Amino acid sequence: MKKNKNNIQDVDWSIRYPENWAEISWKCRESTNFRCCLCRSEATQTHHALYTYRDGKVIADFRGIGSYLFPLCDDCHEIAHHPFNYRKDLKNPVLGNKNSPRFYKQLRSGWLKKKQLCQVRMEQN
Repeated sequence: MKKNKNNIQDVDWSIRYPENWAEISWKCRESTNFRCCLCRSEATQTHHALYTYRDGKVIADFRGIGSYLFPLCDDCHEIAHHPFNYRKDLKNPVLGNKNSPRFYKQLRSGWLKKKQLCQVRMEQN
């Protein structure tokens, strides 16, 4: 069946998520003790800031955690996909979308701070 490129409902998004996505997402959220990178809320989702590595492989593995995969709460995940923070690639909507460099820095910085906080707490126990 030929897919209509103009109909977003016909796009196959499954390439973004491997069979072990639940485990990857859980590990991502666990990396910050289930705290959102951008606020203090519970991280309920894993956000892709980018979908492919430079080598073209899909970012849906453990090495993407804290680099391109970030734990977010529902509200911050909406903010991450806001047009001001998120660039859509109309030619490749499945793997070409990504966060703006400014917003990516916020995600990365927030993740590093939460990760450090988790490590300090683990050392204290």
